[in-house]
Amino acid sequence: MAKINVDAEVKEGMRTGLGAVSRDENGEVLWCVAWQYREVLDPSSAEAMAILLRLDEVRRMDRDRVIVESDCFTVIEALKQRKKSCSDLFLIFDDILHLCSLFRCVVWSFVSRDFNRVAHELAHVSAWCLSRRFWSDSFPINVACCALTDRSLIY
Repeated sequence: MAKINVDAEVKEGMRTGLGAVSRDENGEVLWCVAWQYREVLDPSSAEAMAILLRLDEVRRMDRDRVIVESDCFTVIEALKQRKKSCSDLFLIFDDILHLCSLFRCVVWSFVSRDFNRVAHELAHVSAWCLSRRFWSDSFPINVACCALTDRSLIY
């Protein structure tokens, strides 16, 4: 089992930041990632892209059950309902739902920002550096502090 929390931050006209943290069934952080794009996505597409990229990462870790948490209600509800459309956002949803077929179980969960602080921090962590940063053992100090305080809220 793995649980991922995702968040996105869009700076209009500048960039899109994605953040995610993965935890095991004991609440221990497995990895976290911050990804900054030059491309500016709309907030829902950015959140969906964060989910897509992180689900792929979890799949490669041979986890067959996953809980996905986000503070973007509209994206979580659309994925729960497996909504269809032709927009760019729904093309990302199609990719997400295809990836979900590779897991034994996927649970979608909307959480408030209070329960999504680590992913929120990660989405903002490299504000002016267009890159992907991945950590699996030592984490940025602001992220590590959030992860420690969040741990009691998770399970």
